[in-house]
Amino acid sequence: MTAGLDASRLDPLATVAAFVRVTYTNLVTVAALSIVFTLVSIPVVTAGAAVVALIESVTVLVEEESDGGKVGERESVQRFLATFRENLLVGVPLSVLLAGSVGGTVLYTLLATIRTNLLFLFGIVVGGYVTVLAVLVVFRAATLVVRGTATDSFSSVSALRNATYHLFDAPWFSVLQAVFAAILIGICLVTQIGVVLVLPGMIAVLEVVSFEERSGEGAKRIVRGYRGEIR
Repeated sequence: MTAGLDASRLDPLATVAAFVRVTYTNLVTVAALSIVFTLVSIPVVTAGAAVVALIESVTVLVEEESDGGKVGERESVQRFLATFRENLLVGVPLSVLLAGSVGGTVLYTLLATIRTNLLFLFGIVVGGYVTVLAVLVVFRAATLVVRGTATDSFSSVSALRNATYHLFDAPWFSVLQAVFAAILIGICLVTQIGVVLVLPGMIAVLEVVSFEERSGEGAKRIVRGYRGEIR
């Protein structure tokens, strides 16, 4: 899957441009999917299936609209819910990784607030990095599930392993993706409401355009498609 990757052809500026174009053009859809994602992730164990459904919905959205089509908000939400129901088992390992990383960071934050201990403050910083990396791995695993043949929890574990290899195959590009994701998370945490309204959808858009740049026809094609230059 990762053999023969020419890392020198990767264009982070085109990836950012595609992210901005897709997010701006489909902001209502991104918000709708983010809200639905948050609601169905409340039981925690369903968060993995929600990530798979989110990636599926955004992938179809970007592919269709890059080719000159149009995908409505209702259609995207309906696709999300259908995919979510189909992947409840597949998503369990993804849920475990997300819950472990986020839960650990939250725990250290609470302990640091109570005890004001430098060790716990250091744990918050480390936990933040781990959380961002876990999010990237989970979303890349969801991409591999959506574009592959994972049908149960065992194959999604393989997807997690392959996602790690996939990201480390072009480490500098993955680091830039992680930095950009961290900036998005930070901005949304400051605004608070953004965590629910747009953050999940924006992280999904970032993953889809990054994967397209890394393994597809390139992020520039997405930009050209959204400009109406491809029909």
